[in-house]
Amino acid sequence: SSFTSGPPTFDATHAAHGSLAMKTTWSFANWTSAVVGSRSQVWFRAYYYVAALPGSSTNILVARTGSGSFAAAVSLNTSGTLSMTGSLTTTNTVSAGAWFRIEGFVTGSASAGQCELKLFLSMDSTTATETKTSGTSVNTAGLIDELDYGVGSLASGVWADDIAFSTSGTPALTSVAFTA
Repeated sequence: SSFTSGPPTFDATHAAHGSLAMKTTWSFANWTSAVVGSRSQVWFRAYYYVAALPGSSTNILVARTGSGSFAAAVSLNTSGTLSMTGSLTTTNTVSAGAWFRIEGFVTGSASAGQCELKLFLSMDSTTATETKTSGTSVNTAGLIDELDYGVGSLASGVWADDIAFSTSGTPALTSVAFTA
């Protein structure tokens, strides 16, 4: 299950690449085990644009197990920092009105899980502004069955573009932009 209250919409207000981006309003786009099967490790990438920083911490990416439990989540905090699984927090901050990219991975295990979060403030850079990696004993609740990209609690003003996942390593920086 996910927080989706309806399908995301696509518009041309802000787009990282191509002509459209997914405008998220209490919704996620997701990939499920029906697409890729249950996996012990998944890698993710997404570009985000926020019109304003949130009034409270909000999830922008969630990895879930088959039971719907959180394995890991990337949250945008009120200060503009990003956090993952509650223990990884960036020192660099994203700015309202500018695109940024996140990449990383989740290893799914109740006893030997691991998470990594990379922040790219220059959205198409090949070098991360900051990388945070957990130890190898994080409880990520088990095999990963779903990745949700979007926003969980901002009413408006968040766009996502070039979202990707992989089961074999960091997704390539080839454009998978939304177009009309």
